[in-house]
Amino acid sequence: MAIYRMSGYTTAITRDVVEEPKINTPEKGEPLLLKALADIEDYSKYLVLAHQELLSKISNKLNSAGDIASLALQQNTKIASEFASIAKQEGDQLDKIATAVEEVVNKLSSVDDLYTNVCKLSDLLSSLEQIAKTKTEGIPTIMY
Repeated sequence: MAIYRMSGYTTAITRDVVEEPKINTPEKGEPLLLKALADIEDYSKYLVLAHQELLSKISNKLNSAGDIASLALQQNTKIASEFASIAKQEGDQLDKIATAVEEVVNKLSSVDDLYTNVCKLSDLLSSLEQIAKTKTEGIPTIMY
């Protein structure tokens, strides 16, 4: 850590690999304007160093964020692929279930048709029995 004097304040700036600037110091009897200009020059050097340090840190953070985003994209792609595969399997299973339900409905319809035909046949047999009874009422029965 280096400690710098800027505009009358002492400031601590942490740096990784930045060279310390050469500080301009006023000579005895030097006019105040030249001292102020030297201070401004020193201050601008510190601003450049701080700017470089900030850019370095921002660059590192952006690289880290890019790596994290890339990893997240890979994981999301993998999850989406797995989800699509599972959804396809579920769709296939639902198709099989729908086919089976349709077959059951067709079988039940066939059973219903068969029952309707049996009822019609039963009614027909009852009618035939009634006709046979009325036709045979006056005819003597032969017994063997």
